[in-house]
Amino acid sequence: MSEKPWWHTTKTRKQSLLLGLTWSLLAVAHWALLDYRGTATWRLLPPIGFSVLGLVYITSWVMRGRHERSSNTSP
Repeated sequence: MSEKPWWHTTKTRKQSLLLGLTWSLLAVAHWALLDYRGTATWRLLPPIGFSVLGLVYITSWVMRGRHERSSNTSP
């Protein structure tokens, strides 16, 4: 039984890209709407979390693409 690599967070690359862009868009929206004057620390948690999720899914998308390209070019 082969285990899937750590970068396979979704079933397809397209899902990884869509989820990565969605989380990243939410992160940008939260960062843009945040009032930085007197902001409580806990209010930073959602935009930080959305940013991390976006990066994880986009990293998954990139790594799967690199893996597919390298497996297609090897003899």
